[in-house]
Amino acid sequence: MKNNKNILKQPTVYSDLSLVIPTFNEAKNIVPLVRQLDSCLKDVAYEIIFIDDSSDNTIEKIIEVSKKNKHIFFEHRDNQRGLASAVIRGIELAHSEFIAVMDADMQHPPSLIKEMLKEEIKNHSDIIIPSRFMPGGDDGGLSVCRKLVSFVARWIARILFKSIRKVSDPTSGIFMFRKSIIKNKTLRPTGWKILIEILVIGEYKNITEIPYKFQSRRYGKSKMSFREQINYLTHIFSLLCRSPKDRRFFVFMCVGLSGVIVNLIVYDILIKIFSVNVLLSGIISASTAVVTNFILNDKYTWCEQKNDQKHQRLIKYIVVSSLGIAVNALILALLFYVFSLNYLLSNIAGIAVSSIMNFKLNDIWTWKYKKND
Repeated sequence: MKNNKNILKQPTVYSDLSLVIPTFNEAKNIVPLVRQLDSCLKDVAYEIIFIDDSSDNTIEKIIEVSKKNKHIFFEHRDNQRGLASAVIRGIELAHSEFIAVMDADMQHPPSLIKEMLKEEIKNHSDIIIPSRFMPGGDDGGLSVCRKLVSFVARWIARILFKSIRKVSDPTSGIFMFRKSIIKNKTLRPTGWKILIEILVIGEYKNITEIPYKFQSRRYGKSKMSFREQINYLTHIFSLLCRSPKDRRFFVFMCVGLSGVIVNLIVYDILIKIFSVNVLLSGIISASTAVVTNFILNDKYTWCEQKNDQKHQRLIKYIVVSSLGIAVNALILALLFYVFSLNYLLSNIAGIAVSSIMNFKLNDIWTWKYKKND
């Protein structure tokens, strides 16, 4: 049996649905999982693609079941491990336009696959996500620690990625999508949350969520670990770097910080070395900071969006920056003089509002926002 475990068994039926299941030491779950899926998908032309990284006898169980079930094919990987890379490999091998991904631990009810297919037919959705966090859903199958980890992971993703904020369960391990939405896209997830990668880089129009109740594990051990949490954070950072529309605000703020430093350095040099008066030094240093900020934003923050001539963008940027200064001063004065708020807090509030306003105006005017970006 061991000699055959690297053989990829090709499907013998046409497939309307490709179900990708990564496995790692889930031997006891294979038979009941396949049995339930087969029962739920009797009237569907489907294929089950197991990508196995196990060190136990899971692959032997898959081979055994595949001999009796024409819908199953598989690949065992000896020198590679990781849920994300296993899912990507399964997607590469999938023959259908519709791909579903689920875990092998039976915590995702197999009946959900049929429900997702019904939702796709009804709503013509590009992505269907079973959610634990909408009415009718439940994450009761998780321990308190796992619930906390999942909560933090979801909110980190929501804060950083605009396309994820409308999804109630972006870290779901079970989902279905059209393969065409990631055509010509390179998936590079690290760790365990490939759905977030697809939500951020995929090209899709509509998402449907359906409620589901997360089940308790019956056999095997959870693969969650501290290392997986580090992998998740690494993945989030990598994805942010690869998503221009999501990283812009953070780059914009870093550029703004560099402008403060430039302003202070030029201001200090003008006064101490060239004996320029304070007011003129302030005007020159502020103007220098605006120009350096524009150069950095033009090169890094909005490097993909340059529809106007450079001098036109500079003029627009100066107008927006001037407006930002006025808004900052107005909010500071309002909070400090009218509401008697602490002078530092008043200024911080003014800076926060003007920074967000500056970013938005520059995005939609100076560098002309692109909806398909």
